[in-house]
Amino acid sequence: MNVRKIMIAPAVTVKPNISVIELAKLMAEKRISGVPVVEESGKLAVL
Repeated sequence: MNVRKIMIAPAVTVKPNISVIELAKLMAEKRISGVPVVEESGKLAVL
């Protein structure tokens, strides 16, 4: 199986200043268990 088959497109990303409650709602709504956090500079972290 390829990652392409299980990924959603476009990728869901958030900014570092999102609240935990907003993030939890977004993840539940999109039915995802992780999300990349992208800073304005393009620096990336994954939750």
